[in-house]
Amino acid sequence: GIDGVKIAGDYPGNAFLAFQKALRTLARRGIAIAIASKNDTDLALKMIDEHPGMEIRSTDIVTHRINWSPKFSNIQEICDELSLGLESALFIDDNPVEREGVKRNLPAVKVLDLPPDPAEYAETLLSSPWLGVISVTAEDLKRVESYKNRAKIEQSRKTAVSLEDFYKSLGMTLHMKPVDATNIARAAQLCKKTNQFNTTTRRYEAADLTAIAAAGGDVAVIALEDKYSGEENIGLIIVKDHPDREAAGLIDLYLMSCRVLGRGLETAITRWAMTRGTRRGWRELRGPIIETERNTPVRGVYRDTGFAYEEASGEWVAACSPDVALPSYLTIADHMPTSSR
Repeated sequence: GIDGVKIAGDYPGNAFLAFQKALRTLARRGIAIAIASKNDTDLALKMIDEHPGMEIRSTDIVTHRINWSPKFSNIQEICDELSLGLESALFIDDNPVEREGVKRNLPAVKVLDLPPDPAEYAETLLSSPWLGVISVTAEDLKRVESYKNRAKIEQSRKTAVSLEDFYKSLGMTLHMKPVDATNIARAAQLCKKTNQFNTTTRRYEAADLTAIAAAGGDVAVIALEDKYSGEENIGLIIVKDHPDREAAGLIDLYLMSCRVLGRGLETAITRWAMTRGTRRGWRELRGPIIETERNTPVRGVYRDTGFAYEEASGEWVAACSPDVALPSYLTIADHMPTSSR
């Protein structure tokens, strides 16, 4: 029962409280907390919300799987729900048998090996190299809330009459903004961290992005706002003169956070790039897909936008046009300069 759970007070309760406080510290940095537990759902949630010694409540958790299924299958479901790759998950459990089960069945998941003494749990967690960061962006601080908003969005999807109605119900606005001092750190972070929806996985540093823009390329940071959340920088597209073809543009890199996939944004941005190409005087726009083990979600984006694959160059090609139809279910606010060198 709830009274039998040792949290706070004397040892070992004070050690478990310290561990929960360490988790709260990580959550404030944008690391989401989810629960995979073998228990009865109603009893576990009651304990979390009603035990007086608990530091973490159900409102601090982005999602949970509390049942009697194997924990590795619950972790897979949690990652699927949040559109996260397994390599983005860190599993923490004081039972070495459970840890071994996850290591064997989900080798991509990181597993924290806790020491036998609970007094060392908090320090072990906070000193883990998997959780170290050099800097924290504004988007990091909002990430946990965006995961919670994802659940609301999924509920809207289930009740919508059609996919188009679902998209319209979100009230989405895409902001296409030039890279500058306010978003350069986030743009560089996206280059380093985004693996699944990423056409070329080129890992540009902030200085590289600044240099591309200075040379006349369009380095556009993609921001999204909807009825559930404020404006957040969720992607990046780099469009510049093609190095080998006259009057042609090249999509050097196109990436988006997987947390926003499935909202009809993927092809909207490539269509924006086609209209942008017209303003730059290009007749055609080209984009390569450099396949990796993890970028399966992005491989069809050009095909789905109407690009044709050119075998000789290995590039997808589409004509630039000012009349490219943009989706009616969202608004695109174009903040990019009217002309580029």
